[in-house]
Amino acid sequence: MHTILIIEDEKILRETLADILEISGYIVIQARDGESGIEMFSKTVPDLVICDINMPKMDGFEVLQILEAVMPASKFPPFIFQSAKTEPENIRKGMNLGATDFITKPYSAPELLKVIGLRLLERKKLEEALVRDERIRIAKELQGGVQRLVTAASEGVTALAGRLDEMSRENQDLLNNSGQLLRQAISEIRSVSNDSKIDLIKIQALEKYLNLIFETTLFSKDVKLHLTIDLEGDLLPHQLQIEICLLVREMINNTLKHAKAQTVSLKILRIKKEIQLAFQDDGIGFDINQFTSGNGLQNIRKKLAELNGKFSIESEPNKGTKIQLTL
Repeated sequence: MHTILIIEDEKILRETLADILEISGYIVIQARDGESGIEMFSKTVPDLVICDINMPKMDGFEVLQILEAVMPASKFPPFIFQSAKTEPENIRKGMNLGATDFITKPYSAPELLKVIGLRLLERKKLEEALVRDERIRIAKELQGGVQRLVTAASEGVTALAGRLDEMSRENQDLLNNSGQLLRQAISEIRSVSNDSKIDLIKIQALEKYLNLIFETTLFSKDVKLHLTIDLEGDLLPHQLQIEICLLVREMINNTLKHAKAQTVSLKILRIKKEIQLAFQDDGIGFDINQFTSGNGLQNIRKKLAELNGKFSIESEPNKGTKIQLTL
């Protein structure tokens, strides 16, 4: 049974759509806006997403950009936009971002169900093709260098089979060499296995999403971004990647709205068991003692509390702002 995530801010439309899908045998998860949609996605990883474009806080295009950043394309579910907008530029933008389909409101239930069924079938065929291609690739690898190494090792061991009682120095060396060949074969087999997995570290959500901000929002506002990311080590958990994306987005938005900054510096580092985010701008700053936290900083504080993180902020009038987050 397939699971479908609906991201729609209009409650009546969202619940009506959910009823149609549940009657048709689908498991349905509902999200009232883009941010909650991202959270639901990370917890469930649905088989298909239906997302509205025009929503408060975060539109459908940005939802798709964030989700694609944290999940490899080979595992990303079909993503269907729905909107009352029919302008070609909106359809083209959605498709260029990676959307699978675009449905214009209002639509009939049979039309919607037909599109969903088609996209799920296409996804199944794609997954089967990827598995098949990977099996072929691994088989070819094993038939090449690995097979030769194992054969050489086997010949060495066979040569010793009838001479175990003698175990001269020469035979000991031969045994050692055979053991080394076998270890090399095992190492290469592991390498083939590891190569078959997508290197998720190279597509960290943070780097992809922040580069996206640099190319779009900050560029359009004529703000320079100095970005440093060092997250060597184990891949961050999927949910944590998304949470950091949202925190960074909140800080960037605050700067663009209030700081009048020309330069933004952001460092994201892994230090032992902590992830540290150091954010700084050269904007107008403010007096910490006379400042009342706005919605942006309240959102950051709330999110960090949920993640058991730490928050500190430094600012002075005309001297910019520094924010330090620790997770």
